[in-house]
Amino acid sequence: MSKIRIAKVNENTKPFIKFFIDIAISLFSLIVSYAFLYSFKFIGNNAIDIFSMFSLFVLGYIISSYVTKNYASIWAYASLNEIFRLASNVFISFIILVIFAFVFSLEINYKVLILFYLLFSFFAASARLSRRFIKEREDILFGAKKTIIIGANKKTNEFLKNPHNRNSYNILGILDDKYDKGKKIFNYNVIGTTADLKNIIKELDIEIVIYSGIFDDNLFLKKSFLREVINLSVSFLTIEQSLKQDIPLSLSSMNQVREIEDTLLHKVDSEKSKNILVTGGAGYIGIHLVQMLLDDDYNVTILDNFTFGKSSINQIINHPKLTVIEGDVANIKDLVKAVKNNRYVIALAAIVGDPASSIDAEETLNLNYESSKILTEICNFYEVEKLVFASSCSVYGASTSGYLTEESPLNPVSLYARTRIYSENYILDNSKITSPTILRLSTVFGFSSRMRYDLVVNTLLIRALRDKKFSVFGGDQWRPFVHCNDVARAFKLVIESDRKVTHKQIFNVGSDDMNFTIDQIGDKVSAKFPDAEYNTVDEDVDKRNYKVSFNKIITQLGFEKKYDIEMGLDEMIEKINEDDSLLDYEDKIYSNFSQLKDSFSES
Repeated sequence: MSKIRIAKVNENTKPFIKFFIDIAISLFSLIVSYAFLYSFKFIGNNAIDIFSMFSLFVLGYIISSYVTKNYASIWAYASLNEIFRLASNVFISFIILVIFAFVFSLEINYKVLILFYLLFSFFAASARLSRRFIKEREDILFGAKKTIIIGANKKTNEFLKNPHNRNSYNILGILDDKYDKGKKIFNYNVIGTTADLKNIIKELDIEIVIYSGIFDDNLFLKKSFLREVINLSVSFLTIEQSLKQDIPLSLSSMNQVREIEDTLLHKVDSEKSKNILVTGGAGYIGIHLVQMLLDDDYNVTILDNFTFGKSSINQIINHPKLTVIEGDVANIKDLVKAVKNNRYVIALAAIVGDPASSIDAEETLNLNYESSKILTEICNFYEVEKLVFASSCSVYGASTSGYLTEESPLNPVSLYARTRIYSENYILDNSKITSPTILRLSTVFGFSSRMRYDLVVNTLLIRALRDKKFSVFGGDQWRPFVHCNDVARAFKLVIESDRKVTHKQIFNVGSDDMNFTIDQIGDKVSAKFPDAEYNTVDEDVDKRNYKVSFNKIITQLGFEKKYDIEMGLDEMIEKINEDDSLLDYEDKIYSNFSQLKDSFSES
């Protein structure tokens, strides 16, 4: 209570303190004026007249201050508005003094009076601005993170005016397309154009990019540029965001909340260095990845709903470093339980493939998109170090523009491809704490203990092997191919690579020499089974057509394929010959579409 009273007393006293500061300034200004125009001896000889003039000023200044509410403003935030109010106050007090002198027939030295008012105005304004200068520099935290600003404009100027902003970041310069190198805003140089962005980030080891505005007159260019910045391995802020200093919600930000401390912290492992979650870990790719991770001494958690059964994990179910959670990625409780104790998360669980995704659009959106949003937020909260998401090269859709890179335009032709794009965008835009990486997979093939025969290489092989005949539809459409074991290796490679290389990056997964037309795949199968009848059907039911470049994952991560098509075919032939049950390719368990169609019908 006493503290509140003291605060109120201080606030009530401040106007009087300010007034006496101004009076002291006015007395100093008056003495300086007389001393400048005459001498200090003259001041001593005419002290009574000077004091009379000073008293008239004080009286007029009190009246004018009351009229203009001169001391209602806060000097710590003085601006042109406060300076204008001061000028108004000075002018009114001057008029009042002249009126008093005329009414009471007092002699006034107008040369001194004019110089006095000019000096007083200057010193009084300086006092206010000095208070603001001091206030702005109180409690400044000096930032060490290397930063560049995109855009030299009015917002940049306003941002840099604030010393808190200038000192919160180690600002190395500004990028702008309109102004030449060397142009300055608040002593910060323009150091290049937006075309230099990647090179400057690399050369100067930039950690933060602050976007102030550029390409505002071209929405397409603006969106493309923002996407490029967001996907770089830097923290991205806008002027508005940096001023808000928005801190994402995480477990660490709440560790002093009593309920969190009492009921949650003890449930979360403090040592997570080799803990990794694989959603869909019992699936076609997941089982390869889980086996690799266990062999490399990781503590692996599988989250899977086991729609296709549990036989794929029979050989590893009792592994001491394996935890199996039967649950659904669309269930928040299941996700929290699976995520919270892990350093890394690899997101494989989804309804995979165009036919399976077309069965029930609502289920597809829930499992392929909404669950990605939930997973991202949970990874942020539990401070997962890396989130690696399985996307698909099918996002490129139908294209005739040569080899497609990660920056090529997307042209999805199915709901499945669209859900991959929606998820990619959400994860990249909303991963505030966790570091995301997107892997766009080629058409997968090869043997897995959770076998699939709804993939083009696998289905042509099993039909040629068992039925001694197979058909290719269309045949001239291009696709990139990759073995399921190589895909698993790519996910592990991302987890073990430098965060600076993988942060907010998209990588196509495959190899340039694994781009084939469907009829070329047919030729390879036919070469293994020359006695099998090989037919080409002109009907082209699948409109996807694209060749993909894999230069980025090869040069930046050092990825190399181990399996070509022939090796994958040989492996499948060997495994099928060892297990006759694998010949029954009509069994719905080998098809995502057939199994999910029955599963959705039952539910």
